[in-house]
Amino acid sequence: MRYIKHLSTTLLALFFSLGTLRAQSKAETIDRLNKIMDDLEANNELMGTLTISRNGQTVYDRQVGFARVDQKKKLGPNTLMKIGSNTKVFTAAMVFQLIDEGKLSLETKLSDFHPSVKNADKINISQLLSHRSGIFNMTADETFGEYRISGLTANQQLEKIASYPSVFEPGSRYEYSNTNYILLSYIIEKITGKSYGKNLSDRVTKRLGLTHTFYGPDAGIMEKTASGYYYEDGWNEITTTSMNLPRGAGAIVSTSAELNQFFRGLMQGKLISESSLEKMTEFRDGRGRGINDFVLPSSITTEKAVTHGGEIDGFLTQPMYFIDKDIALTFISNGLNCEPQKLTALLITYLSNPF
Repeated sequence: MRYIKHLSTTLLALFFSLGTLRAQSKAETIDRLNKIMDDLEANNELMGTLTISRNGQTVYDRQVGFARVDQKKKLGPNTLMKIGSNTKVFTAAMVFQLIDEGKLSLETKLSDFHPSVKNADKINISQLLSHRSGIFNMTADETFGEYRISGLTANQQLEKIASYPSVFEPGSRYEYSNTNYILLSYIIEKITGKSYGKNLSDRVTKRLGLTHTFYGPDAGIMEKTASGYYYEDGWNEITTTSMNLPRGAGAIVSTSAELNQFFRGLMQGKLISESSLEKMTEFRDGRGRGINDFVLPSSITTEKAVTHGGEIDGFLTQPMYFIDKDIALTFISNGLNCEPQKLTALLITYLSNPF
């Protein structure tokens, strides 16, 4: 089973090799994109979707492979896909909304909500958002596989989180931990008195007109979502993680087109205030509070993009939003069996010849 965790890092290397591509017409660029997608599908290297938009309008949208292999159900533009850790960007946006509403601050202590977590009186909301809390990553727990499928109740999950030792002194360094965003999702629910799914609907999807973005644990959602696969003598389905576990760290399902809409809406100030957006995008070593930046080699372009990777149950998600050019590009796969260069070629083909 091969997973590609950092697609954006391989993009840098490929830019140097493909950055000198000659200018192409729109038709030639589309033909090139289609050829790459066709080849990946024909060779059982990819099942997934790619959507590119510019100025809020979709300019390329393509799906290859199956949503459900056993049913021979093809992926379509509205097929729901797990977006993994891109859920964290949604969670961070809702946290900043609560800050804008005066119900929370970056300095608010975790002990105000979950005092039983180790060092809760030293950990603040900013450290949770930026993965600098020192809280152990729940998905790295050696016993995680024992309850990955069956899940845990909210009380069981919070008790388990409280049992973990602190990994490092809060604020002293960065270490990615899904637990930070699991706790943030509980904080959102506690402050608002509403479920995470209801907050997602009221605070994000309705505001941006998203009709195919949902919270996985809500009733009936997973039955409508594509399955994830790995390739070994054919596509093999991966048993799904209980979405009650990742919660606000990785339980949202969406489409590549709607992720484009979300990142564009967020960065254009349609969800949070300008001051909150500035705090969210205060990057330190490429990482902000719930979102990351992506800087291309200056020899290629001075354009900057925001991004966040996602991976869960065989799904890989990589969105990018180029702020100045108003270009959004999202790739989501539910089955991968290829080298990163073949995927980044898709991105380079368009970015070298945007239309």
